[in-house]
Amino acid sequence: PERLLLKSFLIQTDETGIVIRNGPKAGRVKGYMWVYRTQDDLVFYDLRVNRSSVGPADVLQHYQGFIQPGAYSGYDFLFRDNSGRIELGCWAHLRRKFKEAAETDAKLFLEIDALLKVLFKLEAEAKALSPPERQAWRDQHVAPVLKEIKDWLDAKGIAALPKSPM
Repeated sequence: PERLLLKSFLIQTDETGIVIRNGPKAGRVKGYMWVYRTQDDLVFYDLRVNRSSVGPADVLQHYQGFIQPGAYSGYDFLFRDNSGRIELGCWAHLRRKFKEAAETDAKLFLEIDALLKVLFKLEAEAKALSPPERQAWRDQHVAPVLKEIKDWLDAKGIAALPKSPM
């Protein structure tokens, strides 16, 4: 499965903390399940005893292509030094960061949240389409929303203080 993973066009990855049981309660340790998923829904699981970037380094060291990682900084090394890997962002992670900052400016969060909900709805509508159909759908329906999001970010970014959560 790992060889097939490395041949894919796109890999999405994230990790989550889990309890690894080894017999009685005293034998439990915290571990991390690293999950790698391709555009064709091939899934590769990699259990590690820590959250070190050694896990993704071992799995992805020879991969070249698009990677959509979680927001954990342990993935950053993958995209350094002309690695042949291209990082893709995640709209859900972006939304979560804005939600976390909503305490400082709820109005701004509601504005970006409304735009992101439109984006998520459009993507859900296009899910069953073939890749070429989905691209045409995105060109027609999603691109204007992305432009609106970019314009919003540009306008609000000018007013935000450098250390502001927003």
